[in-house]
This record gives sequence, structure tokens and C-alpha cells, in this order.
Amino acid sequence: MKIRPVPLFTSLVLITVLLLPALPVAASTEPTADDLKGAVELPAKLKPLPEASKKTDELQKKFNEMKEQPSNEEGKYKASSIYPDIFPEYEPNDSMEWADWVPFGSMGMGVFDTYEDLDFYQMDLPSSGDIEIVTVSNEYADHIVPVALLIKPNGEFMEILNLEGYIDEGVKLIYETIEGVSSGTYYVVVFNAEDDYDPDEPYLFDVYYTSEAPSITFPDVEGTWAEPFVNYMVEQDLMNGYPDGTFGLNKRITRAEAAAVLARELELYPQKSDFRDVSQSHWAYEYIGAMENAGILSGYKDGTFRPNAYLSREEMAALLVKAYFLEGRSRVQFSDVSPSRWSYPYIQNLVANEIVNGYPDGTFKPMESIKRGEFAAMMARLLSYEF
Repeated sequence: MKIRPVPLFTSLVLITVLLLPALPVAASTEPTADDLKGAVELPAKLKPLPEASKKTDELQKKFNEMKEQPSNEEGKYKASSIYPDIFPEYEPNDSMEWADWVPFGSMGMGVFDTYEDLDFYQMDLPSSGDIEIVTVSNEYADHIVPVALLIKPNGEFMEILNLEGYIDEGVKLIYETIEGVSSGTYYVVVFNAEDDYDPDEPYLFDVYYTSEAPSITFPDVEGTWAEPFVNYMVEQDLMNGYPDGTFGLNKRITRAEAAAVLARELELYPQKSDFRDVSQSHWAYEYIGAMENAGILSGYKDGTFRPNAYLSREEMAALLVKAYFLEGRSRVQFSDVSPSRWSYPYIQNLVANEIVNGYPDGTFKPMESIKRGEFAAMMARLLSYEF
């Protein structure tokens, strides 16, 4: 990619090293436009890109594909169908309550409808480490300079240690480095550094870790049959261990835990749950709602979901077949799964796809609770050709 000198860009103020102290914001206090704009000081010029990177190429390609798309009925821009991992904003999203959800690994997209417009995006960061937030916009969009800040749910700003901006062949890129971020839920808030706006010019932002997370080993997994499967699921940020350093290989997995893993892997949009025993305060409330609204899981006849009940092997079979639209039938017959059993076609389907096997005695044990190691193995076989 050709790198060219960058002209003065007097409206943008970007500093090579910006120390942004955490503001003394009270719990549940949300930042205002004045708070955000007062937290950043910006210099008079964009730096030339030191070297074209793969990340820059991806951002530019996605931006070029996206910016040609027509507006939808809400007045926002549609993401290109070629890149389904772009999540557009939907107004109003100017507060935490109305924040748009963007799954980690995807890109957020929005426009500034007014010069004071704030765009809130909720994102779950899967692990602790140093991250970089990259915003990209059209070089010739003189009235927008998107700047992003990372904010905790209590309204506290995360400290930005480095902020740089570059122009490269038609796009403006702003890189913000934030160190020592713990895993959990955060809000990316994007505001316009200009005291102007242009609702026809979109921006994109991306969040990613600046270095690979150190490999994690679990004493109860190392050297066992399940080690490669567990390592894969952990590397994909789909499963974690316990505070005592173990994975809980032989612990049983709950229905809520399974729903959360599948919802994250499928990148389903969080939804409200209608099950009467899943309260809004339940940690998996939105994951269960997402799976429910996607038609992947169902509850019991009494209207409950029983989130803390343990997931059975036959329930797992049904979940995977529905979630991934699996096809196929096996000729293998299990002595404890008759053709009239509700789970028979799902179990046969998983066996045909080599995702699960029975036991040496010819049984499948459909009602037995599935263990975390078994769950990891089934998911890994489903998601990766490596297995």
C-alpha cells in the first residue's frame, strides 16, 4: 500500500502519548458530551503511517465496501453483506441504557446526527490484557473525527496511554491504546472531536488485544484426553476456568452455562427472556433470551427454563443440531435410546457428524448430565476441522 505524506489537519488534535486519568465519576453516572470532549486534547496534525499493516488493509477494505451501501429506513448505513461482522448503530444509543451491543471480534458502525451526538456500544471483553481501539472514517469527511473512549459500567473512564492518528489512501485511522483492561462488560463511547457533524459520513471502530494472551494450563486437564479440546475452547474465549486455577473437567455444566457459550459463539444479539424463572438479575439472562428468540432452545411446559439445572446429554444433542442446522443420520443404535424417544433424531444426527459417541457398553446415557470436559469436546469437534 502506498504511504504518502499527510497534510496539516488543524481540526484534529491527536497526541502521541496521552495520559488520561480516570475521572472521579460516581457510580452509575454517565459521561456527557462535555465530559468526553474535555477529557481529550488534540494536536494539529495526523502522522504518516509508519508501515502498512494487515489490520489497516482490513479496515480500509471494510470501510470502502460499507460506505457505498444505501441508507436503511432508520437513516443509518447498512453494512455490506460481504462483511456480516459489522454491527450498525440504532438510535437512540446515547446512554448506557440504550447502548448497542457489539460482540467482541466484530466492528461497530455509526454516524453523528448532531455535533453533540454520543454513540454508546456495549462490548464484553473476554480476557484481561492491553487493548487497542481503532476508529476509521473518510479522509475527506472534514466535519467528523470519531474518538472512542472505554468506560466501565459505573461511568469510570479507562486510562488511554497512547493515542495516534494517521491518514492512508482515503481513510483516517485513530489508534488508542489502553493497558491493563480486565475481562468483563464495558462501553465504547464514540464522540465527534469536531464541533460540527455530517450525518452522511459513517465511521467504524474495532477493538482488539495488542498481544496474544499467555497460554493457560489447568492442572486437572493437563495430560488428559480432554486437553486439546479444552485448550481450543479457552483459546476461543468460549470457556474459562475457576478462581482456584482448575477447569472443572468433571463438573457438570448447567443449562445457563451452555446457553451462554452457544450465544457467544453464534454472536447472537442479547435479548430479553420470557421464562418466568429467569430474572433480569440472572447473569445469563440476555444469553438465554438470545437463544430463546433465535428458536434454538425451549423451556418446559410450565413456562420455566431451569437455568441452574444440569444439562443432559440428549439436551446437548438437541441444542447443537438446532443451533448449527446439522444434517445426517447414523445407523448406530444405542440400547437405551429407542426410535420413539424425543431425542433420537438429534442423537443420531450428532453421531453421523462424528461429534459424539456412545459408551463401550452400547449405551448413550441420554439423561446423564454432561460434564464440562465432554461439553468442550463436542463444541471443539463441531467448530474446528482440527478435531
